[in-house]
Amino acid sequence: MIEVLLNSRKMDWFISSTGELPGVLERIEKEFLSADDFIKDVQLDGVSLIMEGNLNLDAIPEEQRTGAQILNIQSCTMMQLTLDAIDGAAQYLAQLSAPVSQVAQQFSTGQFDKAPKNLSILMDGFNSLISLLASLDSNHPDEFQQIRTAGCSIREHLGNFRKLVQEMLRAQEHADNISLADILEYEIRPQLQIWTEILRMLRSKIGESSRE
Repeated sequence: MIEVLLNSRKMDWFISSTGELPGVLERIEKEFLSADDFIKDVQLDGVSLIMEGNLNLDAIPEEQRTGAQILNIQSCTMMQLTLDAIDGAAQYLAQLSAPVSQVAQQFSTGQFDKAPKNLSILMDGFNSLISLLASLDSNHPDEFQQIRTAGCSIREHLGNFRKLVQEMLRAQEHADNISLADILEYEIRPQLQIWTEILRMLRSKIGESSRE
């Protein structure tokens, strides 16, 4: 038998097989979650079964299909998810200054065995950050227009950041390694502290709005 937990709290009911999972989730949504809540994760003995937002029963290891013991369903509100995403982005930015400088140095000193791969990793992170910010702008347009720092609104900072990323792509396409290094060191890296402050103010403002 598999014990069912909701947000790590026992539900005092069990299921007999993993085939019952879709029905369990439907019951949880109907009977235990409010209109503002949604299911964020489903874990079977600690293994997440959510992939790209959907339940993925193929993720269940063979040995757990019959021997699983605990099903833990995690829920949250959209507001909680938004604040968690902002916190994650802030943590990412806090660790980024040294790697940005390192990749800039690799390009400026001709370390082409390392630089392109490391730049690709940075670009993936930059694009993920831009996607997150664009989504936040869609859901919180007033905050993106009204909150200002370093003389610009968040929306203006986002537009400038997009332009810098595009400039980096063009420099990379033309093998202009010096320009690429300069953009990273003298334009991207100074922006990191500004974005850290932006995320702090944005989180505070969105959090205040949720309590009103």
